[in-house]
Amino acid sequence: MHRVQNLKVLVALRTNIFEELDFGSRTGGQEEKFRSLTLTMRWTRNELVELLDQRARAAAEQHAIGELASIGDLVPNPNNTRGDALDHIIDRTLMRPRDAIAYLNECFADAAGKQRLTWEIIHAAERSYSYKRLLALRDEWKPTYPDIDQMFLKFRQADVPMSRMQLTERLDDAILLLADRGFGGTVWMTDLSEPM
Repeated sequence: MHRVQNLKVLVALRTNIFEELDFGSRTGGQEEKFRSLTLTMRWTRNELVELLDQRARAAAEQHAIGELASIGDLVPNPNNTRGDALDHIIDRTLMRPRDAIAYLNECFADAAGKQRLTWEIIHAAERSYSYKRLLALRDEWKPTYPDIDQMFLKFRQADVPMSRMQLTERLDDAILLLADRGFGGTVWMTDLSEPM
């Protein structure tokens, strides 16, 4: 490695792993010094669409489907009633490539060999996509927040958007998890609920 000139080492960490580093107690270091070295990755809508375009073209080429110009060739045309299908899909992501890819994969699995996706397919795929994304969020954050899935249940079938009163009621229900001896998130829930 010493012989390589102009070497720059980059380390990519997911947010939850960065949070687990616990700079103050383990290393005696200061988190702010490390945070100043970080570059948070954010994707724009156009970047996500371009990524989906490239994946669609590569898949079409690999499967000898024919030439595709963009992902737009596979989704319903925009209309005044339902809007733009790509906007619909991207609006249901956390603006991360894996979310958009996962949603489209669910759509294609439900399409069962059809040449184009329909609005019915897109809406049907949303349920399984959403459920799998919730499981992925749980898995991503459960080392930091044990039993976070118990918190998720408190927000199941909530109105979007919630009123302040509805949010307060659901937060009150979540705090009651502290009374459950089997709840594994007592430490983080106590810290979060202390101001309340």
